[in-house]
Amino acid sequence: MLFRTKVALRLLLIERTSLCKRADWYCKPIFHIEALEKELVMARSHSFFSPAETASGTTLAELSLAMLLISILVGLSFSNIRHLNTLAQSTLTLQRLSKAVESAKVSAISSGEIVTLCGSEDSRSCQGKWSEGVLSFIDRNGNRELDNIDQPLNWQSMKDIEGVISWKNSPLA
Repeated sequence: MLFRTKVALRLLLIERTSLCKRADWYCKPIFHIEALEKELVMARSHSFFSPAETASGTTLAELSLAMLLISILVGLSFSNIRHLNTLAQSTLTLQRLSKAVESAKVSAISSGEIVTLCGSEDSRSCQGKWSEGVLSFIDRNGNRELDNIDQPLNWQSMKDIEGVISWKNSPLA
């Protein structure tokens, strides 16, 4: 708005000086501040200055653009948060399984007997999925089942972990 005001003031000055040059070379342009202000007010009241330029604030298009950018950034951050949550769950699962395997290994070395790890929904049998829990026991008769003669060692619950734990065994070569 200030730029257009200066432009209007310059246009008025140019008109006055050009009129003076045409009339006589000796003519000195005399400008009264009051007259210029009146003409400037008259220029403002015409369509030279639009009302949208004098208003302040944000437009609907600017607000819509800002909301669009914010929603895109929030959407991108949610996908990253979901990925980080999945990564943390996987890390926790691997830590629990490695702790169970390490405990079974230490027990096998210290007792000198066969230690079996199996998926178990409770701490009493090897009937269950690995994603429900992990049971380790000293398998004295070698049948891979928890019997009365076997000694249970550790049971680690996996029920609070989301997802599926799949275990593939391969024949030893």
